[in-house]
Amino acid sequence: MRSRQVLLALAAVLILVGAGAGRNVGDWLRRQQDAAHWNARTDQHLPGLFSAVETVSSDPAAERPYRHLFAYFVTGYLHYASADGATARLPGQPGRHGAKRDGLRAFARTAPMVAAWLASGRPAEIRDLTGLPVRLDAFLQNAILAGTHPKSPSYWGEIVDFDPAIDDAAGIAVTLWLLRDRLWARLPEGERDQIAAWLGQVGGLEVADDKAHLAPVLVNAVLAELGYADRPEEVPAHWQRFKSFYRGEGWFSDGPGEVFDFANAWDIQYQLFWLDLIAPGLDHDFIAATQIRFAEDYSHLISPLGLPILGRDVCNRLAAPVPLIAAAMRQGGPAPGLARRSLDAVWENFLKRGAVAEGVVTQGYCGADPGAAGNGGPADCLASLRSLTLAFLNPPQSAFWQAPPEPLPIERGSFRLALPSPGWIVVGDAADGDIRIQRLALMTESEVPPAPQPWEAAYSKLLTVAEIAFGRALRDPPDGFSQIAFSARHPFCGCVEKLTAPPMLEASAQ
Repeated sequence: MRSRQVLLALAAVLILVGAGAGRNVGDWLRRQQDAAHWNARTDQHLPGLFSAVETVSSDPAAERPYRHLFAYFVTGYLHYASADGATARLPGQPGRHGAKRDGLRAFARTAPMVAAWLASGRPAEIRDLTGLPVRLDAFLQNAILAGTHPKSPSYWGEIVDFDPAIDDAAGIAVTLWLLRDRLWARLPEGERDQIAAWLGQVGGLEVADDKAHLAPVLVNAVLAELGYADRPEEVPAHWQRFKSFYRGEGWFSDGPGEVFDFANAWDIQYQLFWLDLIAPGLDHDFIAATQIRFAEDYSHLISPLGLPILGRDVCNRLAAPVPLIAAAMRQGGPAPGLARRSLDAVWENFLKRGAVAEGVVTQGYCGADPGAAGNGGPADCLASLRSLTLAFLNPPQSAFWQAPPEPLPIERGSFRLALPSPGWIVVGDAADGDIRIQRLALMTESEVPPAPQPWEAAYSKLLTVAEIAFGRALRDPPDGFSQIAFSARHPFCGCVEKLTAPPMLEASAQ
């Protein structure tokens, strides 16, 4: 019976791929050609970007790979952007919210990195990787004005209940706050009113009952700082509801119940950092203590091999250092050298494994992998830039860039650490660099998944070939919550290190 199932599955995959040799493979090739104008030689330097530079204390070269990455992502965004820069159509598997929302998200997740670069005193004009000059403040100003103008072809549109644009509005609000003296102050009143009107749509809207409560609070905080306080009465309700998700030791459940994954790091801790910086009167003592406490344990989850990844949104993996960078900027937080080491370890590891290509962060965990991408679009993965955003907020002469890098816990020795709030036991093995999260206490014997069968691995590989041919997922993404244990060395979602066309596609392209 099982042999018949395997044969049927194999036949189905071959039919899919065979049928795709015409229209679907053509679609895949056309998408590749759309991105083909991207100079592939630009990507060749990425795997060895860190090995080419000695990142040691007091060496100005310590920032060099990140300056290259900054220019790379600016080049990538502008390569795919509309003429006014307000939106971008990135290569990759489309998201469930459509191209318009993907285009807005591409800007909203790139702009804070550019704003942090400018706010820290770095050059306002750079040369992109094609050699062309880019005036960064003019780029942001033109894009924001076009995106918020109702008659612009790039208008970001109306924002409605449960809209992903609510989260994007928070990113744009942070951008404006960072440039409040440099950009906002020089805008005429009419343009400021236009921008504030678009952001103000967030007021009164319903959001998901989880970390999404943070975005309206952040938007309101920025509007208030810019002189456009909007629905301030909503802030306490959203904040107190979010705060009710706190479970201790710096950890928040993502909504009612007990939902814990790396979103605590690259989403919740990131937004808490900005909220406290912009509106310290909201709940400074709580936020500061929470971020410092979270970082103490969280440093044990980063290895030069990667992360014991679990949960959702695995393509955000490059934002993993966010909590350590954020906490290192606080008195009593981790050493700047430890935060820098986490940034180096994460970016060096994932650059070698294909996490950045064609000017964007790839959809997957290692390289581009449609099967692990989930329902998000290519712009969702630009949340990975949040670690660069916080890094660039530190001026070049700051301790973050100048202090000696300090070894991560896994580089100092083996450990076994209990995290009561998420219910995890974290085990690090210094001998092989692996870090594992064990969740035995959360699962009954009946919930333990059966051991995989040999035929399942072969079937999975065939599906991966088909997914590459179609350029989209043909199965649900792996469940990032159902396993008992998760490993940095053996990620639950697999590790497709480079998305390559199968031989039939290469032949078709010739």
